[in-house]
Amino acid sequence: MTGYFPYHVGMQHGAMLPEQPAGVPSKFTFLPEELKELGYSTHVVGKWHLGFCNWNYTPTYRGFDSFYGFYNGQDDYYKHTVLGGLDLRDDKEVVKTKDGEYSTYFFTDRIVDIIEKNPLGLPLFLYLPFQNVHEPLQVPKRFEDMYSNVQNENRRIFLGMVSAMDEAIGNVTMAMKKAGLWDNTLLIFTADNGGWPLFSGNNFPLRGGKITLWEGGTRASAFVHGKMLQKTGYTSDE
Repeated sequence: MTGYFPYHVGMQHGAMLPEQPAGVPSKFTFLPEELKELGYSTHVVGKWHLGFCNWNYTPTYRGFDSFYGFYNGQDDYYKHTVLGGLDLRDDKEVVKTKDGEYSTYFFTDRIVDIIEKNPLGLPLFLYLPFQNVHEPLQVPKRFEDMYSNVQNENRRIFLGMVSAMDEAIGNVTMAMKKAGLWDNTLLIFTADNGGWPLFSGNNFPLRGGKITLWEGGTRASAFVHGKMLQKTGYTSDE
């Protein structure tokens, strides 16, 4: 959100834990704050994990018009809890009506609703940090069943979680096309780290994974799509 590496904003330690009174210092400007100056509508749906011990660290105080999601680094996908506490917000309000619902489903519904209600001609910035495929390994059975040939249960669930996210992104894409936004949209898809072998991630042939500094932890898949791009159809291995 800042454009800085973590060690330039005091966040070079491990991930923020729920009990830690921490956040990205408010002296750093976030991207949506700059985009608001340019007239954009700005929204975030999904995972925040940039601080919540003070309201000034939370999304609607850092440039976003709306927030729908969870503050911490990981939650139960169905109970939406962490350490026994409910962690699901609509802006600042606690959401108590989604117990038993898979988060990817209702996050996608909210994103589609934002797209459909965005006034024609108003520039739109959507930040969509989906909960998938972070641990805990949880997914509706129909996605797990897509990989019935995979014998390892955790790996099978993990692959299903990837497909659940893929379906969600497809639904968002269709909504943008129906709203007439797709041809003028720059889509950036990226992961923040490599897979975690402890939770069935696989970065072969790269060594290591999440929480390591080997390439398996620091290199991740990404792509950019947009009709305004002048150079397309190539892959970078840098």
